[in-house]
Amino acid sequence: MVVVLQRKDEFRNSNTMNSIKLKLLDFRIEEKCLHYGRFSLGPFNIGQGITVGNSLRRTLISDLPGIAITSVDIRNPVIDHEFSSILGIRESVLEILLNLKEISFIQEGPEKEVSGIINITGSKKITAKDILLPSDSKIRVVDPDQYIATTIDPNIHIELTLTIEQGKGYKCFEDSKPSCGLPSSKAAHPAGVDSSKAALEGWGPGGGNPPPAKKLPIDAIFRPVKKVNFVVEEDNSLSSDNLNKEQIMLEVWTNGSIHPQNALENAANILVHLFSDWSVNLTESFSQNNVTISEDLEDNLTESFSEDLEKDQGKPTALAPENMNNFISSNYEEILIEDLKLSVRSYNCLKRSQIHTVSDLLNYSKENLLEIKNFGLKSADEIIEALQTHLGVCLPKN
Repeated sequence: MVVVLQRKDEFRNSNTMNSIKLKLLDFRIEEKCLHYGRFSLGPFNIGQGITVGNSLRRTLISDLPGIAITSVDIRNPVIDHEFSSILGIRESVLEILLNLKEISFIQEGPEKEVSGIINITGSKKITAKDILLPSDSKIRVVDPDQYIATTIDPNIHIELTLTIEQGKGYKCFEDSKPSCGLPSSKAAHPAGVDSSKAALEGWGPGGGNPPPAKKLPIDAIFRPVKKVNFVVEEDNSLSSDNLNKEQIMLEVWTNGSIHPQNALENAANILVHLFSDWSVNLTESFSQNNVTISEDLEDNLTESFSEDLEKDQGKPTALAPENMNNFISSNYEEILIEDLKLSVRSYNCLKRSQIHTVSDLLNYSKENLLEIKNFGLKSADEIIEALQTHLGVCLPKN
């Protein structure tokens, strides 16, 4: 499959249109939760490939939205911290949380937060297909066979309430705020699940209030792209005008919730919107602050500057005392006295007086310099000549 993106290159003298082609070279499903795609993208001018490749890679990894489990309530028995074990279950609580963390979801519509239920009685291998979602939910599990835990006690009854959210990137469990009590009564629950309803209205066959529960937070990996790799290759065959060109060879691995090509196109759209919004905001900012200059005013400024330049050309510039500070700070703070090519004697005298830059030097008049120890008239004349020769300025007058 080939996708052609048209663009006008405003930085070239010709009016021809460049075509950036995105070609799918290979696609395979390595596992149910690992889809692989290999692409070529180009042509680009020399040096542009690494810029575009890095931008696409960072956007693919960090900015694409996804779905993940962010917390879990474990009841019957009630578990209040992750370093626990449950009698009758082979895995520890920590191992169960890690397995839940690996479950991927496909989003088929807008959905911010969903509650899922796992309700198990007796010996059973618990997998992702045991997660009961609301009937109107717009998400589904990528791999129903994703392993969670195994119950080994035929008399055990365990219930897990999962909080499934949408997000971007990675969310550390420390950013999740554990909350005590039951889930909100407004949360959607699967229709026809009596035990789930009983868990909300009462605890056990005798009814009554359930013991306090604590949500165990999970490190959530929202990003649907697991890994991105790219290489920039030079290929002159891509160019029709005999100029050197390069292309990007891009590899993308996803968790199965999105096709690699769709992920790449979404990342490109994010970058396009980012720069287009920035350009519009920048233009509006200049307009609001009246930064633009009228054509007549610009012409007058140009003519005035040209006339002054002709009058003063070849003359050293004497700095007025009232303008000295601003002029010095804006022009000569980074010019060292070494650049004036002074004699060793003059250079050493200036250094001993803590004069290191031209900005420091222009704070002294000729009379001030003569007051420096071992600094004579010959050294002063040398500095005045060096300033006029290299910078076209002279020392201020007392």
